[in-house]
Amino acid sequence: MITLIVTTYNRPEYLSRCLDSVKKLSPMPDSILLMDDASTDIRTQILIDEFQAPCAVGKYRLGKNGGIKTSLRLGCDMAFAAGADLVINLDADALVKPELIEELAFYHKFGKGEFI
Repeated sequence: MITLIVTTYNRPEYLSRCLDSVKKLSPMPDSILLMDDASTDIRTQILIDEFQAPCAVGKYRLGKNGGIKTSLRLGCDMAFAAGADLVINLDADALVKPELIEELAFYHKFGKGEFI
């Protein structure tokens, strides 16, 4: 099972572009976790609330800002507890190619070399 974690704190203009690129993934991951580190910009929360994908989507808002490390750790704990064997992390300012999941899943399963 593959889980994609997107961590964010404010900066909705970046999050919007990131989520647009995530929507174009083919194949999609089995689940997506959107981890909001207590953003104060309401536009960030609206983007998260409105995000939909053809896979399971979990949306979580931390009660107080703890930094990316806290958001990512919580997301990883949740993903592995749900049975993920591959977790991919994106920060909200990342843009991804549609084949990201396919390529990383291939290297996870068969790759013995180094990423370049």
